[in-house]
Amino acid sequence: MKTVLILGGTSETRDVLRLLNQRKIRPIVSTLTDWDLKLPLNIKRIEGPLTLEKFVHLLQTEDIQTVIDITHPFACRISELAFKVCKEFNIPLLSYIRPEWLPRGEHVFLVADHIEAKHLLLKWRRPFLLTIGLKNLLTYRDCFAANIPFWIKVLEKSYNKVISLGINKKNILPLPPRLSIVEWERIILPKNIQVLVTKSSGKQGGLEEKDLFTKKHNIRLIIVKRPVKKIGTPFDRLENLVEHI
Repeated sequence: MKTVLILGGTSETRDVLRLLNQRKIRPIVSTLTDWDLKLPLNIKRIEGPLTLEKFVHLLQTEDIQTVIDITHPFACRISELAFKVCKEFNIPLLSYIRPEWLPRGEHVFLVADHIEAKHLLLKWRRPFLLTIGLKNLLTYRDCFAANIPFWIKVLEKSYNKVISLGINKKNILPLPPRLSIVEWERIILPKNIQVLVTKSSGKQGGLEEKDLFTKKHNIRLIIVKRPVKKIGTPFDRLENLVEHI
């Protein structure tokens, strides 16, 4: 039986695991967090940051024949590590590229990075909401100190990590990863938020709901563009990726 290492943590991870199960391919899943796969499958899990040493040890002890990179479009570090290790050990690296979907309209502002997004917030000085995860929060510390009303949407399990960064709990909204338009309206509208900052995470990442919500209520939507990642053989359909193994 073939063994593959999946670098996952996105919603598509579940889909590729189902496809691998159908083809009797043994997966080992590596995720940064203890994210719930919600699958009735007996799958070996590795949780926490995957270092170079751990990566090499996995390849050497688990007889891994292929690595599948299905990480988030903004997870550059692990993709670069996978590219480096797979090249050194001559192991096929298959990279799933989540289809990019970008809304258009006068309410949409595309920026190259979080620094550019920060400058817009300081220029506009309007109440804003960050839906960008934890990694780049401190890029916006000038905005936090500028007496501009703000809120940060995070997963409930990340609440204490945001507190540890010195953010007041009144500015933190612990919420599920995706919200419907009705949920956005119920939670966000009472706060008079006028700018929403997010990442180009595609429809799978909830960008479409954010677009519809902000457009409907005349809220400015700042979208941070995807970074350029190191990738292996690219696929934009999971079925094609699995067939290539």
